[in-house]
Amino acid sequence: MPLPLYDTEKITRALHEAAQQKKVCSVRLFKETGARVIHPYGVCRTKHNKIVIVCWQEYGFSVKSTGPGYRTLLLLECVTVKTLDRRFFARNDFSPDDPLYAEWIFHI
Repeated sequence: MPLPLYDTEKITRALHEAAQQKKVCSVRLFKETGARVIHPYGVCRTKHNKIVIVCWQEYGFSVKSTGPGYRTLLLLECVTVKTLDRRFFARNDFSPDDPLYAEWIFHI
């Protein structure tokens, strides 16, 4: 089943604004029933040529991991972004120079 067309430009703008203000977000991905609570660190193209949201996930569904941690979420699968009324602090272990991140669209 192909992905429906979501307004990725609007979603990217919302993530950019939240990242610049270090605001926590609630996002929902295609085919997921619940939301994920994330700290948006940026959007980039990976070395595998995928456009992803780089984030620290505070809460919510995750296929590979349980509990909080870094996640890369496919931007094209993001259905909604809601900026919450909380701020986050950038983690000291965030490394935008990691080779996984080939080309940043933006990052904190």
